[in-house]
Amino acid sequence: MSMTFARHESFHLRSGWLRKGLNAIEIDNHIFLEDTGDAMDLLGIGKNMISSLRYWLQATGLTFEEYDSGVKVQKLTDFAKEIYDKDKYFEDIGTFWLLHYKLVSNKEMATTWFWFFNYYKYEKFDKDELLESLLEFIKREGEDPPAESSLNKDLNVLIRMYLFDPEKNKSPEDTLESPFSDLRVFTEDDGKYVYNKSSTNLLPSIILFYCILDSIDEDEDSINIEALLKPVNSVGRIFNFKPTDLYEHLEFLENKGYINVYKQAGLNTIRLEEKSKEKVLDEYYA
Repeated sequence: MSMTFARHESFHLRSGWLRKGLNAIEIDNHIFLEDTGDAMDLLGIGKNMISSLRYWLQATGLTFEEYDSGVKVQKLTDFAKEIYDKDKYFEDIGTFWLLHYKLVSNKEMATTWFWFFNYYKYEKFDKDELLESLLEFIKREGEDPPAESSLNKDLNVLIRMYLFDPEKNKSPEDTLESPFSDLRVFTEDDGKYVYNKSSTNLLPSIILFYCILDSIDEDEDSINIEALLKPVNSVGRIFNFKPTDLYEHLEFLENKGYINVYKQAGLNTIRLEEKSKEKVLDEYYA
């Protein structure tokens, strides 16, 4: 599988962008792929930001591009249609946990994000340590690393996207902020960045359940709990769970009737009582 670096034009995903992007595509599904003058007028952002937004829409699983009658167009995914229908203004914290899940599980389009949330284990770090570890990962995967400048751009954007600064006065109108910072994944302490464990108060259990359903085959009726914690792109890795974190969510989901938890012969298994991702999202946003 190929890897992608620094396609974001050094711009992190900013508040309001995704809604603007989906609105624009509904008006003209070729808007991001033609002369940027019309897109600049419609979106109110510059040429490089338009390229960045086009990338983020794809990397977060909201759009895909294909040829229609010989013309390349940008279309909304089924996932995007559901989110757009239920949280049109992208205001709910659960929406951004879903987008986080889609982004960091996308190895091909968001390799640095995929690497960090699946493989990076240290709770405190600086940019130099990140760069060294990312280079090692790329080489282990058998790929030739790109220029370090590209990797540094990715790491800078990664940190800007997720860094939560409690001292900042964040308002919905502050378009320079990243909505992902509200997930509080990174904070800063004594000159280093801290990778925080996910809070059960911030990650809604029903959103987690959607991610579990999305990560397994549709015909699966049960899943071993270890399979939720350890494999690449498991919810345990993506959300930085300790086993106790996961069990708190599972207890909530069992009480809601979504699952049943069984402990047999040393194996902990959950049986899926609800398998419709669409129904799960309907119930969450309702």
